[in-house]
Amino acid sequence: MKDKKVAVVTGVGPGLGAALARRFAEDYAVAILARKPDFLKALAAELREDKASVLKAAILEKLNVLEAGQQVMLKLTLPEQADLYGDCVHHPRVVRVVALSGYTREEADDRLRKNHGIVASFSRALLEGLSNNQTDAEFDATLDASVRSIYGASIT
Repeated sequence: MKDKKVAVVTGVGPGLGAALARRFAEDYAVAILARKPDFLKALAAELREDKASVLKAAILEKLNVLEAGQQVMLKLTLPEQADLYGDCVHHPRVVRVVALSGYTREEADDRLRKNHGIVASFSRALLEGLSNNQTDAEFDATLDASVRSIYGASIT
């Protein structure tokens, strides 16, 4: 198995620490430690979005060299940045862009609303709240609410 390179940057603030984290993120998985949770969260989101932009560029590069008639379906994690994968959604070689599940239904719905043209694939979110201890009516009501919520987010 290939070794994964990891950089740990401690004491990250808005100056040198953040600059180092950004630079290391170009070639490494980065763990960042900071005293201010809000700054830490913002920098982590920025680094994730940079990775998502690199992924999007790589996907588009591969899509652009597909032979005529070849089409693909992409399954991607919903990004925090609205419509980040819009170019992929509208690419002539893409049949559909499907969202990976992994979020709560509420977070998945929120992200899906911000990423137009991506189709829901929320098996985990769909099952949220369901239990074998529920009556048939409770089970049906919970499943109905999940389907309606996911559908509502999907049509934006």
